[in-house]
Amino acid sequence: RRKLGLSAPPNKPVSTISSLTMYLRTKRALGRRTSEEIASLPILADKRQIMGQRMMEFILTGSYPSQPTLFPLCTFLMVNASLRYGINASSCEAFSNFGVILSAALGDPQRGREMGKAAELIIAKPGMSQKKCRTIFAVHGFIYHWTSSLQATLDPLLEGYRIGLDIGDNECAGWCLGLRLAHLFYSGRPLCDSAVADTIALHVDNQHWDKYTELFLQIYFIAIKKLRGLESEDGERGFDDIIKEANINFDTKTLNRAVFAIQLELQVLMGEWDQAEKLVSEDGDAKVAGPFAGVRCTFLKSLVCLKAAQSSSGITSWKWKRRALKSYKLIRGWEKAKSGNTTHALHLLNAELAVLEFNYNRAQNEYKSAIAVAARNGFLQDQALANELASAYFDRRGLDCSRDRHLEAAINCYSEWGAAAKVRLID
Repeated sequence: RRKLGLSAPPNKPVSTISSLTMYLRTKRALGRRTSEEIASLPILADKRQIMGQRMMEFILTGSYPSQPTLFPLCTFLMVNASLRYGINASSCEAFSNFGVILSAALGDPQRGREMGKAAELIIAKPGMSQKKCRTIFAVHGFIYHWTSSLQATLDPLLEGYRIGLDIGDNECAGWCLGLRLAHLFYSGRPLCDSAVADTIALHVDNQHWDKYTELFLQIYFIAIKKLRGLESEDGERGFDDIIKEANINFDTKTLNRAVFAIQLELQVLMGEWDQAEKLVSEDGDAKVAGPFAGVRCTFLKSLVCLKAAQSSSGITSWKWKRRALKSYKLIRGWEKAKSGNTTHALHLLNAELAVLEFNYNRAQNEYKSAIAVAARNGFLQDQALANELASAYFDRRGLDCSRDRHLEAAINCYSEWGAAAKVRLID
C-alpha cells in the first residue's frame, strides 16, 4: 500500500485509544446515512484505490487470528475509503465487518444491522457477486441474530454454502455450513431433524473442507450424538482430540472457545452443575461474543454462577452472585434489541436470581414466563430446561404436584428435542 502512495496499518498491536479515535472519525464520516444511501454511493473507479482496498482485505483476514487489534482499525480504514472514493466489492467486507463491530463490541445492534443491509445491497450490484458468500457469512452469522430470530438465518446460511461452492470459495462455504449447524442446534430444532441430517450429509459428501471447518463441525456432531445417547465409533474424535489437532494446525483460540461453549452446554443440559461450575471457574471472566454461540455461552455462565451461589453461603455465595450479575447485565442489555433469542433466557435468569434472593412469588412468575416464551419462540431445549429447573425449585419448596407437573413437561420437551440420553437420566 505504501508503494501505491497509500497509508498502511502498523504491524503491531493497536492501542484502544487509536481504535476509538478511528471509530469516531468513521462514525462522523458516515453520519446518518441509511443502508440505501450507502449502497447508492458512486462505484469506485480509481485502480490505485481498488488495489489498496483489496490489500486491506488480505490484511483484515490475516489480522483476526494473529493481530486481533488490527481488525477494527482495518475495518474503519476500509469504510472511510469507501465513503470517500466510492464502493466496490471490497466495500461488502468493510460494511459487514463494521456491522459486526457495532453489534458485538459497541452495543449498537440496530446500527450494525443497517451496515449489514448496506453490504447486502452492495453485493446485489453488477460485478460484486464474488463477495456474496462472505457477506452472507458475516451478516447472517454475526449481525442479524442480535435483532431478529435465529431461525431466520438458517436458509440464508445454506444459500451462502451453495454459493460458496459454486464460485469455488470452499473455505467460506464451509464456514456458512458450520454456523448453520450451530444455529440449528441452538434454535431448538429437533436433534434428529432433517435439516441437521442434511448438514451432516453435506459434510460427509464434500471432501474440500479446510481443517478448521472439519473440526468446527465435529464439535457439534459430538454434542448431538451425546445428547441423543448414540455411542461413539472407533477412532472418532473427542473434544480433547479436536483441541490437540487444532494446536498442530493453526491458532486455536476460536476453536477452544467453541469447545468450551459446547462443553458448558452439555454439562448444564445434563445437570452436571459441579463440573459446569469448575469449567466456569477455570475460564475466568473471558467473554465470548459475536456469533450466537457467544450470547448463549454468556447466558449459561450466568446461570451456572447463580446455581453455584444458591448452593454455597457467605462470601462464596456473594462472589458467585457478583460474577453472575456481570453476565446477567450483558444479557439484559442485549435483550433490548428484541430479537426474541434471549427473552426466555433473561426470564430464566430472573427466576434463579429470585430464588437466590428468596423472592418466591417472582421466581414462580419468571419460571412461567421463561417456559411460555421459550415455547412460543421455538427454543425446545430451553423450554425443557426451564421446566426442569422449575421442578427442582418446587421440589425444594415441598410442592409435589407442581414438581411432578413440570418434571413431566421437561421429559416431554427433552424427548421431542431428541435428547434421549437426558430423558434416560431423568427417568
